[in-house]
Amino acid sequence: MTVRGRLMKGVIRQPGAARRRTAWLGAVGAPVVLSLCLWPARTSFGLTGFLLWALLIVVVVAVVGGFRPSLLAVAAGTVAALFFTPPYGSLSVDFHPDLLALVAFLAVAVISSLLVDELARIAQEQAVLRQVATLAAGPSSSNGLFTSVAEEIGDLFTVDLVLLIRYHSDATAEVVGSWRRTDDPVPVGTRSPLGGDNLTSRIARTSASSRMANYRDDGSEITRTALSVGTRGSAGAPILVDDSLWGAIIVQSKVGRPLPGDMENRLSQFTELVALAIASSDARSELTASRARIVVAADATRRQIERDLHDGAQQRLVSLGLDLRATESALPADQADIQARIAGAVRGLQEVVEGIQEISRGIHPAIVSRGGLGAAVRALGRRSPVPVELDVQGDRRMSEQAEVAAYYVVSEALTNVAKHAEASVISVSLVFDDSVLHLTIADDGVGGADPRTGSGLVGLSDRIEALGGTFEVVSPAGVGTTLEMTIPITPPGTSG
Repeated sequence: MTVRGRLMKGVIRQPGAARRRTAWLGAVGAPVVLSLCLWPARTSFGLTGFLLWALLIVVVVAVVGGFRPSLLAVAAGTVAALFFTPPYGSLSVDFHPDLLALVAFLAVAVISSLLVDELARIAQEQAVLRQVATLAAGPSSSNGLFTSVAEEIGDLFTVDLVLLIRYHSDATAEVVGSWRRTDDPVPVGTRSPLGGDNLTSRIARTSASSRMANYRDDGSEITRTALSVGTRGSAGAPILVDDSLWGAIIVQSKVGRPLPGDMENRLSQFTELVALAIASSDARSELTASRARIVVAADATRRQIERDLHDGAQQRLVSLGLDLRATESALPADQADIQARIAGAVRGLQEVVEGIQEISRGIHPAIVSRGGLGAAVRALGRRSPVPVELDVQGDRRMSEQAEVAAYYVVSEALTNVAKHAEASVISVSLVFDDSVLHLTIADDGVGGADPRTGSGLVGLSDRIEALGGTFEVVSPAGVGTTLEMTIPITPPGTSG
């Protein structure tokens, strides 16, 4: 829903044809109805009382419909007021004091209409700007933001067509947001070469706000498109991101719909918000990409360390163990004490090898690469000192980044539960759909886990969010802890 449904009811004008029709009808009908209602009490009510009520009607019409309908209400109220001056029912007016009251009514009503119309316009414009600022600050996609901004501008300024344009280095302009009052909007993604005498090309050349009173066919594609939709006048303002021209917001009107004289300046308030949203989106994208690169680099380092341990130290220790066993076998039978010492050394080496294997699994889970996430999580469940109830639905392979991230989350969660939660059971659910893994880990322990205290949950959350996923912790005291997360099957920037 746009700002139309959220503006202050009865105070700020709501755009649309229905609102305008209501204002014009009320401008004539309300003074007539008022005069009919007050006619029986005309002698006691008097002209002044009627004019006060008529002034209220003028203000309401100005709020609802603007200045022009309110002038009609002033005229209708003036005519109706003549019937409340003696002799009643005629159009004659006494100069004192009735004429003075009518003149005062006209002056106050016109001035009030101007002020109310301007205040309502400012209030509505500020409300729309706040709405656009909220959209710009949110996590919505750029395409959704641009389309919403175009719709808000179209409703606010009562224009016929709104376009958000992006300029490209190959001298083309692309429609990234579009709104049209009567027909289908210009399709998002439409791309046209710059050139000719049209507002889009003019802003591209000057990087400045501009307007055109009319369009003439100059053979360019943009101008022909503008003429095909009936454009006769347009105004636009550039979108500058980091002091560089990124695009423009352009509004267009047809014959009979003149644009306000300060339209370019009023549009600049929206271009600033859109530029801020674009810069923020770029910053968020770069932050996400840099976090993902850090995760990839860390995983690559872990993998290298795991391989070095496996191919280097672990293999060397196994070789030493075999040599010791060969030496043990070669000893004479009467060297039992030496055989026992060698056997003890072999057992110690075996324990060291098992320790290195355990360290290797913690550094980089080779089982994930070999058997996939489902098999790796089952292995974690078997080693967990707390019983694990595992539910895997739609098991499938994911990108290596996603599988490793999910493995570490499950491994860390099981370790935390065993150390701190005093739980009797852990439930782990993996649900795979077409694009996302839904991972839930819940226990029946003491709860009270809080990521804000700097626990290991923060690192897990960073890893998941770096891949474009979500991470949520629900841990009321005494109830247990639930970790809920989504992980893209193929994170952004990777290939599946």
